[in-house]
Amino acid sequence: MAPIRLCDTLRYDFSSTPRRKEMTITSSRTLPFDDKNNTITQAIQYFQKATGIEKLALENITLQKKIPTGAGFGGGSSNGATTLMALNDF
Repeated sequence: MAPIRLCDTLRYDFSSTPRRKEMTITSSRTLPFDDKNNTITQAIQYFQKATGIEKLALENITLQKKIPTGAGFGGGSSNGATTLMALNDF
């Protein structure tokens, strides 16, 4: 392993009250945002299942994608992990 200077940027928009409304994920690139192939949506589902929280105050996630998809640099995994950390911190 070696550190690289390439990184994705995630921004989370939370509201003051939890809602059961659909949140949106916007990206600088076209990505598969279905539940089976996206680590961000999987992380949200795992978080909800583990905590029992059905309504999240999360309204929007903005992903600035710089790590190439499928390049093996761990971009998707780190985006999922960052999402779990953001949900836990909030």
